[in-house]
Amino acid sequence: KMDEHIATNLLSGIITKTKIFRSPQVTPRSLAIASLLVEQGARRAEIVQHLYQTKTIPMLKLWGRALARLQSTQDGWYVWTKISASDFEKTASGEEDMSGVIDELLVNTPKAKVVAVLYESHQVIHGMVAGHKQVNLTEILAPFEPRGSGALTYIRFSEKTLDAAEEALSTRVQKELVTLFQDSV
Repeated sequence: KMDEHIATNLLSGIITKTKIFRSPQVTPRSLAIASLLVEQGARRAEIVQHLYQTKTIPMLKLWGRALARLQSTQDGWYVWTKISASDFEKTASGEEDMSGVIDELLVNTPKAKVVAVLYESHQVIHGMVAGHKQVNLTEILAPFEPRGSGALTYIRFSEKTLDAAEEALSTRVQKELVTLFQDSV
């Protein structure tokens, strides 16, 4: 039997996966299930407050730096930004704040097929890349030895600078997206 605690936990998973019902994963079925969970006592407002309204000042400052460097292709299919080691220092943030950055970019760039955040940590260049469900990130990012799920992939660059990594990734992603979506142009 479902109680309010179970309903709240299930709704929390749906809200997280759909980014508060703003991502492409939202379906009529997910909305109907969410509605039933609220009827069963799920605490939606509490979930949203704990998941999305608890951003720290350092995280917000990091978002600002990421947004200041935000770039996109002319068609808007590829959106990316980069964060330097000094950005982490100046904002008193850390790698743990990176998922918040990519989540916001995903939700707020609905035309994008691929969203990437490149960042420098411990003198190594890393990337977090998220893609539209039609995009096989494992295949596109194969030269970068991707790990993670189809929804969010992590890569590590052999390039030694953010600019070089940015160039390598952008060249690869743009070429693959044009090939994949050329009929949409």
